[in-house]
Amino acid sequence: MNKNVNLVLLFLIFVVIAIVAGGTVYFQEEFYNLTGNYLVKTTELDNTTLNLNKCKTDYEKSQINLNSTLTLTEKEKSDLRKVYTVTKTELEGDIGYLNSSLEATKEELFSTANQLFDTTKRLNDANADITILESEKRTLKNRVDDLSDDVDNLEDQVSSLQSQLDSCSG
Repeated sequence: MNKNVNLVLLFLIFVVIAIVAGGTVYFQEEFYNLTGNYLVKTTELDNTTLNLNKCKTDYEKSQINLNSTLTLTEKEKSDLRKVYTVTKTELEGDIGYLNSSLEATKEELFSTANQLFDTTKRLNDANADITILESEKRTLKNRVDDLSDDVDNLEDQVSSLQSQLDSCSG
């Protein structure tokens, strides 16, 4: 039995050595794989960090550009407001001037229309007077002609009567 125990013990020692050797080989492989994975992950992490830093730099540049653009936009808005205010003020002044000019022109037009109406009325009255005077002139001319005929007739009568008087007296 002693020999059996020694053999069993020897067998157990070989088994333990084999297990330790197998475990060592297994864990060494796992360690190398783990180390390789660690190096790959570290490289990936470094690349990711570099990419993140680049993105951060790009973000900061974009933020600066955006702030600059916003500043320019606000300045342009301010300039446009000034132009709008100046233009609005000028246009309001022009509107006031044009309205007063329009009112003056309307008053002048009304005055001219009244003068035209008065002048037309006077012209029509004068034309009516001319027509009346021409009619009176024709009437008077006819009367003058009639009177002239009467004078001629009377002169003829006077002449005839004078002849008769001369023949009677003489």
